[in-house]
Amino acid sequence: QDISFADLFALQPLGMTWMGDQTTLMPGYPLLKVYVYGDEVWDICGFNAKIIQYYTALPSYSEYFVNLSGLQYTYNTSYAVTDVNAYAYDDYACTGSVSDIDDDESTLYPMIIDSYVMSMLLSDSIQSILTAMGFSIEPKLSDTTVITESNMGDARLEQVAGGDVDEYQCWQAFADYLTDELSGTIPNDPYGSDLGRINP
Repeated sequence: QDISFADLFALQPLGMTWMGDQTTLMPGYPLLKVYVYGDEVWDICGFNAKIIQYYTALPSYSEYFVNLSGLQYTYNTSYAVTDVNAYAYDDYACTGSVSDIDDDESTLYPMIIDSYVMSMLLSDSIQSILTAMGFSIEPKLSDTTVITESNMGDARLEQVAGGDVDEYQCWQAFADYLTDELSGTIPNDPYGSDLGRINP
């Protein structure tokens, strides 16, 4: 079955960079590589579990579901996270080797996020909600410098390292995945509608 551009755009809108060192003719939210401590990974999962709790009670909020790749977490009947594990990026069923993520600040974990979501995360409104829920999520550069709106550009992924920054945009990663990894065909496994991806 052919996949229309409209369908792809609905999954991954183009967006636009905010950096003046990029050509305005190339649309797309740039991807960022940031780092978080283990306890922040737990808080990311905890925040996601709370979103699930809210849309379970109020289904109209289901569109705000947060997608996490490479993580599997368990939550109890109170929607409190009890376990967090990391898996290989292509281990969709989470059946291979696993790495337990400790709820502490002993290890930094890399995370890929696009600039749009990052800007939302840094906003006063989202940070206030996180604080009210008892969560703390402060993505960092590799040297542990906390990322702000002013230094967010330092976390951009590049298509080719070195020289002038040529951003690797979110839509490009999506297109590369569809063409290079999936060869243009979206398989039923693991993307079929019969797969339950949330298991309390």
